[in-house]
Amino acid sequence: MENCDGIRRRIKISPENEPNERATERKLGPAEETKKSWNVFAMILLSFYALLLYGYLRSPIQPQIPDGFSYIELENEFELNDKLSHGKRIYNLPGAESIVEVDDESGVLITGLLDGRIVKIFPSKSTGEIGAGRVENLTSSTIEIGGQSSRPLGLRLRSNWLYVADAVYGVYRVDIVTGQIEMLVPAEEFLFANDLDITSDENVIYFTETAKDVPLSRIAYIYLGGICNGRVFRYEISSGKLEVIATGLCAANGIQLTEDERSVVVAEGCAYRVAFIELETKETLRTVNLPFAPDNIRMSGDGVHMWVAGSHVMTPVGFRVHSMTWLKRIVMGLLEYQTLFDLASNLLLFEHNVVAKMDPQDGRIIETYHDKGGKLTSDVSQMITLSDGRCAVGSYSADFIVLLDLQ
Repeated sequence: MENCDGIRRRIKISPENEPNERATERKLGPAEETKKSWNVFAMILLSFYALLLYGYLRSPIQPQIPDGFSYIELENEFELNDKLSHGKRIYNLPGAESIVEVDDESGVLITGLLDGRIVKIFPSKSTGEIGAGRVENLTSSTIEIGGQSSRPLGLRLRSNWLYVADAVYGVYRVDIVTGQIEMLVPAEEFLFANDLDITSDENVIYFTETAKDVPLSRIAYIYLGGICNGRVFRYEISSGKLEVIATGLCAANGIQLTEDERSVVVAEGCAYRVAFIELETKETLRTVNLPFAPDNIRMSGDGVHMWVAGSHVMTPVGFRVHSMTWLKRIVMGLLEYQTLFDLASNLLLFEHNVVAKMDPQDGRIIETYHDKGGKLTSDVSQMITLSDGRCAVGSYSADFIVLLDLQ
């Protein structure tokens, strides 16, 4: 008989008899496994939609589709060619958006640069070739009327006065002989001056404001967002009177007076069109849709036609993306501006530059000149006819201008 006087008997437990925790865990059945997977998927989906909602609500603007926005095929007068891809580049001129030639047979060109300078480009000393000589500053990058770096965009030359539409300071003029600057319309009643034209009596200036609430530093919002609150102003030099001629323009850019000075032709960049606006009635007479985003508009050398310069030919995919306002709003809300700008530049804006030859009477496009792939040009902003018969092509971002022979 075992002794039970307080002595406990130790029982040796064999490995076979040890409790198996894994064995005691209850295995999930197929239905429960499926439910668990769906719960994980639902959480991921909910987080994804929450992110989209966050971007949608955080977007700095509400994108829209401009009225009349349409896709134009590259056919007939818009048929693809390579007429804009033969010429030469003149380097070290970054962001030469607008170009004028001094009308004194000197062959001197004047342009405004990204760093804020306005420069003269002299002919080559050895060959006399226009645009191929030394570059000399007319103004510094920080003009005397303010401490902030300027950004001269549209230029017009009348006598010795160079009229400037500056995205930072407004509208002023520069004496091309002395370099003296005279402020005409400071950027107080508008935000973003882009281009200008002047009547033959040199008393009235018409200029565009690209958007009344978005500055140049956020220009991608204007184009991707389809913002249509640009304006055209009329400024009378003798009286100092400033008035609004047109409103509701979609990224108002280049401007050109018609020969009779009764109308202006305005480029609406994000609507891919130009608008003819009658000055007396302030009514839009007609619009002309284009397959590219128009920039500056200038009269051709013969004074009969207009050059409408631009870039970023619309593709079918691009047209669909531009029409998806909800998607653009989400992306604008999720990405910081510079990331958005780089993404749009690399994925949506393909290097395809175009200049259209337009009849200023009825807006009919006679022919177009293309450079698909940017073989010679880049981000084309303007084309003018030079006194030697060639054309000078500007760019709002490239480090060069182009001298083109269209003969």
